Amino acid sequence: MPSLTVTSPSSGDTWYKDTQYTISWSTTGNVMWQDGWAVYLYDGTGLVDTVATGLASSIRSRNYTPDDNLDSDNDFYVIVSGSYESGGV
Repeated sequence: MPSLTVTSPSSGDTWYKDTQYTISWSTTGNVMWQDGWAVYLYDGTGLVDTVATGLASSIRSRNYTPDDNLDSDNDFYVIVSGSYESGGV
């Protein structure tokens, strides 16, 4: 069964406005991941920011700088989504 794991940021990491961070992820499974990775930033109330969409399947990281207008909070989390084709590579 294929899987996708966000490897950075780690739980408990502190981010600051106007500072660039790297969001990274790893995948497992004998499948062909399709182009179209999407990376989102959420908090306890819902979607905060779309970090990236339509990323190539070979990409496993994306740089991100929180905006000045982003409120300080401690319940942010990252979701990375992608799709795959069964059958292996």
